[in-house]
Amino acid sequence: VHTGDHLKVTAKEHDALVPKSTEEIFPEYYLIRVNDFDKVAVTPLDEWISYLKTGDIPADATAPGLPEARERMLYYNMSPQEQRAYQEHLIDLAIQNDFIDDYELEIAIEKRRADNAEKKAEEEKQRAEEEKQRAEEEKQRAEKEKQRAEEEKQLRYTYILRMKQQGYSIETLMDITGLSREEIECL
Repeated sequence: VHTGDHLKVTAKEHDALVPKSTEEIFPEYYLIRVNDFDKVAVTPLDEWISYLKTGDIPADATAPGLPEARERMLYYNMSPQEQRAYQEHLIDLAIQNDFIDDYELEIAIEKRRADNAEKKAEEEKQRAEEEKQRAEEEKQRAEKEKQRAEEEKQLRYTYILRMKQQGYSIETLMDITGLSREEIECL
């Protein structure tokens, strides 16, 4: 850094490292003189230097990573028994969260089942209503057919009576109408 020299790679190394520049291959090193830091932390870097020098992290520290470092310091400052109890607490929390997640999943599954059952019941109800409507339409058709047959019978009766009044013989009426002698005589 001080001399401004650049590292050069050989042709063999260059072929193996084609997509990378020397800055990507070799790390940069920064020397921070913590013991020379005697001022109030203003920038995030100053906050980190202050922490490295004193081992304390102020409550109002805003530098990225310092809140996590504070949590780690609290853990490492615990006795082995406290650390073990804390780990057990974290395990209990994970188990509790898994239980809650499983319970929420079961609720979602049951809700989906209930929704599906409700949808199926609605479909069945709709099919039953359609079947009822078809039966009603069939009944109406049968009634219309019956009425039409009755009207035809009435027309035939009227037709045969007129023909009888005009003097047609029973044999002629049998040929014209296709009815038997008894049916014509009953009219």
